[in-house]
Amino acid sequence: EFAQRLMRDNPRLKAERAAFIAEHFSMRREDGRIIYAADPCHRMANPVLYRLDEAKACWRAITAPVLWVGARDSYIMKAFHGAGGANADDYAARLACFRDLREVVLEDCGHMMHHDQPARLAAIVEDFLAA
Repeated sequence: EFAQRLMRDNPRLKAERAAFIAEHFSMRREDGRIIYAADPCHRMANPVLYRLDEAKACWRAITAPVLWVGARDSYIMKAFHGAGGANADDYAARLACFRDLREVVLEDCGHMMHHDQPARLAAIVEDFLAA
């Protein structure tokens, strides 16, 4: 059932990978019920107001190399680059905060890039860390 929900939410996800994720991202409780093995609060709104200027100040203080991986078809990238790229300048301003940035955008990939293209994502991370 969980694998089916994962595939419904992510049409790129193949049945074999969905079954693997469902098996490893769930746990059996003492009463025998199987539950999602994640923090149920991860989708809740942050109790602290997000201040973009403060975040940018923190990003500017980072001295280590930064890997920024985006997924072309994610709702986040669409928010920045959709509708004629109305927010493209905001996106560029965020990236400009990092003094040593490597940006990679995965094509044909949605928000759950580790589900859509796990091997490609792993290779990108490994290459970045090797450098």
